[in-house]
Formats: sequence, structure tokens, C-alpha cells
Amino acid sequence: MKLKLQVVGHHLMLCDESGEPLPNQTRIDISDRIDDLPRLTVEFIIDGENITPAESEDAN
Repeated sequence: MKLKLQVVGHHLMLCDESGEPLPNQTRIDISDRIDDLPRLTVEFIIDGENITPAESEDAN
């Protein structure tokens, strides 16, 4: 899967290959250091619908 950083309205959003924003994004931070590659940190809300915690194989 390739992801794209796009301007949506007045905001930067992380989007899928088709240009759709990934769900539940609340924050994006970009850090660009002189001697390193730029880094992108994205914060998501776990709402139980669009983003859910993975079920443990040991859960009964």
C-alpha cells in the first residue's frame, strides 16, 4: 500500500492510493532535521468502528 500526504481543505492529511483520507486522523506532525530524512507522525482516534484494537489470539 502506498500512502500520500495531501492537502485536504486547509489541512495536511494522510491518504490512501486513491486519494481518500485515512479515517480518524486528529494530528499530523512533520519533523525535518538537517542530517536525517523527514519524519511524519500521525495520530488517530481508536473509535471501535473505523479503527479497532486487534483481538488477541489468546482471548476467550
